[in-house]
Amino acid sequence: MVNVSGGSTAPDPNSHTHPNKTDLDKLATDTEGYGYINQMREVEDTDPEGNTTTNWVNVKEKVKAGYADKAAIAHDLTPDSPVRNQFLSRLAADTAEGRITFEEGLHALTDSRFDCGITIGDYIEEAAGANIDAAGNAEVESLTARSYLKIYELIYNRLNALEGNTSFADSGTIEEVENEGRLLRMRK
Repeated sequence: MVNVSGGSTAPDPNSHTHPNKTDLDKLATDTEGYGYINQMREVEDTDPEGNTTTNWVNVKEKVKAGYADKAAIAHDLTPDSPVRNQFLSRLAADTAEGRITFEEGLHALTDSRFDCGITIGDYIEEAAGANIDAAGNAEVESLTARSYLKIYELIYNRLNALEGNTSFADSGTIEEVENEGRLLRMRK
């Protein structure tokens, strides 16, 4: 106890005890505010002759919370951080190993590339859905062109028209268009 003027006594700050005081005494800070912990650690030593001995030593270690003590990278990941392998990047080109499902659709802000083609719906050849393969061959149910349809080669099945005049045409390839599209010459 320390004597205080007025005849009263106050407890010495170094003499108090409580259940976790020993653990709290292990903690310390330096002038920069970094935390340290003092603890006994088992250390193996090997002498020049190859004999190994185990000793207990008091070790003072800096307390680290990941990279929190490095202000420059505390809010960011290092380029080689293993966390980068768990998530896709929105800033760098990346590859997903599994299938990605977009519940609200896919909106690309630039040209998109589908190296192996596109399948739409439950595609069944010559029956349902739609498909565009890697070579650019497309199979769809119907096609609407709002402005014009440009075709380099047109292959069609036999055309039969009835009612009034009857017209029969062989299937084939249009070789030449004349008279503003009113006369088609077929390849023989």
